[in-house]
Amino acid sequence: LATLEEGTNPLAKALLEIQDPDRAWAVRNVLRPLAKKVSGAVRRQLLDAALERMVEATPGWEALIDVARDGDPEAVAEALHALIAKLRKQKKQDKILPVLSVLAKSDAASPEDTYLLASLELSRSAKDLRARDRDKALKTIAQLLEKDYDVAAAMRKDKSLELEDLYYVGFHFIEAGESLGLELLEHVVKEGGRTKLAKM
Repeated sequence: LATLEEGTNPLAKALLEIQDPDRAWAVRNVLRPLAKKVSGAVRRQLLDAALERMVEATPGWEALIDVARDGDPEAVAEALHALIAKLRKQKKQDKILPVLSVLAKSDAASPEDTYLLASLELSRSAKDLRARDRDKALKTIAQLLEKDYDVAAAMRKDKSLELEDLYYVGFHFIEAGESLGLELLEHVVKEGGRTKLAKM
């Protein structure tokens, strides 16, 4: 059925009803080469359902958003940006992370989007100096450095971060030979005064 153009929309609609993630991925794989043939109305249904499930942490949203993005990546990026703005206004920081993670993997992500992702990841990080190779926040920050984004300036202005966060990131990147490390540690010394952290 999916090889026929007239079967594309019914199959895409069926994806909305599938609860099993494995079955959803199987249908998504069939629809991938046909995504442009899915009507705009059905793509919007897929996108709306995906965003709702994403925010509620309901399994199965990945297949839905993949089909919608294959059909119209610009519309998906716009919807993700709008949802992030809405969640930030509602101060639902814990809901933003999965949305940002999807956006950051697309070409539509701005450096500011990626920085916000890094900041949220850092707030959830265990900040274990012995397990830095598995820290998503440090990896995201490294990606920003490769794009010449001024991470130090952004972190200094970021009121959601504590000096401990800057110390952790600074310690990591000074060991890596990045100027970011020195900039952050100098800021910790300046702002920390006579605290134990500043002395460290």
